[in-house]
Amino acid sequence: MRAAVPVTPVTEGVETVLSQLAPYDAKLRPPDLQDQLVQRRVLSQQTIERTDIVVLTAGAGYGKTTLLAQSVRSQLPWAWLTLHREDNDPATLVAYLLRALQTAWELPPSQLEHFSDPGASEASVLLPRLARLIDAIPGPGVLVLDEIDAIEKTRCLRVLETVLERAPEGVHILLSGRTLPPLGLDRLTKRSILELDEDDLVFTYDESLDLVASAQLQVDPRRVRQIHSAAEGWPTGIYLMALASQHSGLPPRSALSVEDYVRTQILAGLSPRTREFLLRTSILDLQDGPSCDALLGRDDSAVMLARLSESHLFVTPVDRARGWYRYHGLLGDVLRSELKQSNPGELPWLHARASRHFAARSEREAAVRHALAANDRAQAAELVWGYVPFMLGIGMGDTLASWLRSLDQPAYDAHPVFSVVRALACTLSGDGRQAREWLGVARRLRPGSVMPDGTALAFYVKMIEALICDDGVRGMVKAAHEALAIDVGESPFRCIPLHLEGCGMAMLGDVDAAIPLLDEGIEIGYLYPAAAASGFAQKAAIAMLTGDWADARRFVERGREIHERFRLENVPTQAPFACVAAAVAAHDGDSEAAAAYAAKGRVLTARLVDMAPWQGVETRLILGQVEHRLGRQSAAAQLAKEAAFELQRLPDAVSLISNLLAFENVLGPVETPSEALTTAEIRLLSFLPTHLTFGQIADELCVSVNTVKSQAKAVYRKLDVVSRGEAVDRAAALGLLPS
Repeated sequence: MRAAVPVTPVTEGVETVLSQLAPYDAKLRPPDLQDQLVQRRVLSQQTIERTDIVVLTAGAGYGKTTLLAQSVRSQLPWAWLTLHREDNDPATLVAYLLRALQTAWELPPSQLEHFSDPGASEASVLLPRLARLIDAIPGPGVLVLDEIDAIEKTRCLRVLETVLERAPEGVHILLSGRTLPPLGLDRLTKRSILELDEDDLVFTYDESLDLVASAQLQVDPRRVRQIHSAAEGWPTGIYLMALASQHSGLPPRSALSVEDYVRTQILAGLSPRTREFLLRTSILDLQDGPSCDALLGRDDSAVMLARLSESHLFVTPVDRARGWYRYHGLLGDVLRSELKQSNPGELPWLHARASRHFAARSEREAAVRHALAANDRAQAAELVWGYVPFMLGIGMGDTLASWLRSLDQPAYDAHPVFSVVRALACTLSGDGRQAREWLGVARRLRPGSVMPDGTALAFYVKMIEALICDDGVRGMVKAAHEALAIDVGESPFRCIPLHLEGCGMAMLGDVDAAIPLLDEGIEIGYLYPAAAASGFAQKAAIAMLTGDWADARRFVERGREIHERFRLENVPTQAPFACVAAAVAAHDGDSEAAAAYAAKGRVLTARLVDMAPWQGVETRLILGQVEHRLGRQSAAAQLAKEAAFELQRLPDAVSLISNLLAFENVLGPVETPSEALTTAEIRLLSFLPTHLTFGQIADELCVSVNTVKSQAKAVYRKLDVVSRGEAVDRAAALGLLPS
């Protein structure tokens, strides 16, 4: 039977995939500086070129972004990225970083394409890949990361730490934000770091004169000196006070209220129509003509934005040719505050309009974010649910989950989509502990709850129960069978309980009942290539048990076609495929391929945490037999020991118990030698190529620092090395890490 192979964006070129994950080109450009702006001398080209990392931290209105935009206009190649709160997702952040880096340097396509692989957002996969790519930057240049304080999530901070740690000599990084997030700069002892703050960014008197002149304000130079002194060199304060001084006396610095000045000196001088335009469009991160038109129901927004950018300094063009603008942080803050106070009832309506607009433009994250801001949980749920097959299909479960992290408990209680999506994302990444938590939230909802497409919540609850498999093999079969009894039409999710029930029946010893279920799951898994690949892996495992190596080889080949087309090699739940591929290669005498697949199988098995114990047992048994064939008896015995331990949770797994006994008979009374790596140690090993400290690795693995340290010592001893770097090199030589 031929598996229906889907056509999904996973197969598209890397540029297309990166553009889908990082759609806003405007974030990759500095402000389009006007000629009349004050030329700062705080950060010279010479200073940049002799400094590895420059950090600008100051409050709003100190001209950080303008200073950076002036500084990158040099002979060196430069890349720019303005960070926003939606970048607090590793996959999204890395996609923007890659797009930014591509504007300055030619990066190796062979490395770029694998960042979009399903499962690549896992820290132990993502960070080493990013480190290798940063190492490969070909030559000097400047990377600017503006508004870095928008990044708060730990995993995203670790992405930025990797960039800082691995930037080659000659690549200068400029960081800017109101505050500096914890990026471990104190550990970069070999880097030259220049930190500039508000004291360094204040204007000189001459710069204050230039500012007043460039703003075309008629202020006497003596009054400018008074203003400069009263504002204490604060650029925005100078501008606002200069505006005010044309109409009234000069207030003391202590009386200066930014919000009041923006209201009285900026907004009060605008026509009601212009003021309303600014207020309503302030909910957008970036302003462009079509988006503002859609929001306000007008057709002249592009003209309005261009006029506003020419009239004062608080509407900055990002790209004049494309009509992209950004409101100054101070102006945006005041506008949003005023809109919330004066027209609170209008906010949901505006956000709802924005959500529909961005959904029509296929800007998924923005569409969902504005729907949530509109407090329209039903619309947000419908949008998210519509994106689930695509996002999970390309391994973007973490990104889906990141959209929902701002939700409060009432939101999760209000609609089943949110908890189901969080649970599915966790199962995709192999995190059984978190999957249970979100399953518990879903179980608390009304039994009759339905998804936006009309399918019953009960189906997904049963499916996730089967995926986690807390109640043994019979419990998994029962949950999968109950899920299949619920009518969900042609939902592609049906392939999952079909696969799980088929696997369960095989483990219970009823192969005749298992095969039709596995075949049907493969056939309808056209939107889930991973499900089809898993089905072929299970059929190969069954064929091997009956000695039908020709069928096993055929099923592995079919699975390999899907794996290579959709780049599934880093998805934890694909561990069985790597294992059966290793077994077939070992049977055929291809020791090199067998060892490579076995190493991948061990790494993926290590990433399955407290989930689907039957899968861990099955993979260990197959891998144990491969290691035995390859003559690595200590590893084979270690895997048999771990399989026996896991089987204590599966007393009804008749087939697995029988396979373990047969394997132990083949091994004989072999005592597990101390040099065999355990699965837990291999899990730790995958983090050693990263820049993470042992404490940070402990956080990732949810264990104590002492546990990580003791496991690291065991890894060093078993690999016969004395350092972390040597352990990485040795593991790469063994195929347990990429070379």
